[in-house]
Amino acid sequence: ALHDARVWSVAFSPDARFLAVGDGGASGCIKLYDVESGWRVAHAASHDTWVRCVAFSADARFLAACQPGGCVLYDLAGGWDVIHTISHKVSHTLSYITFSPDRGLLATACGNE
Repeated sequence: ALHDARVWSVAFSPDARFLAVGDGGASGCIKLYDVESGWRVAHAASHDTWVRCVAFSADARFLAACQPGGCVLYDLAGGWDVIHTISHKVSHTLSYITFSPDRGLLATACGNE
């Protein structure tokens, strides 16, 4: 498999079957790769700029992705449906995202410039 853009973030699914890659290019794509074969199996292009961080929920049903200004929550079981968007009112770029182990909370953080 070949990833043809700058990479800002990566995350393995909890079962290690998939690797999510946050595109660092202007396209703002998230690409999902099958770890065993190396082939890209899905992608989402709903971001309007680079994807800074990605994270899977503990059950691998959800994938969260942050870009400057906010985050998008995808339902992977529903075929990459965007189920929620979160706008951030911070002046710094979001740098980290993680789910709580019970999938009940999503936390983000930003760094100082």
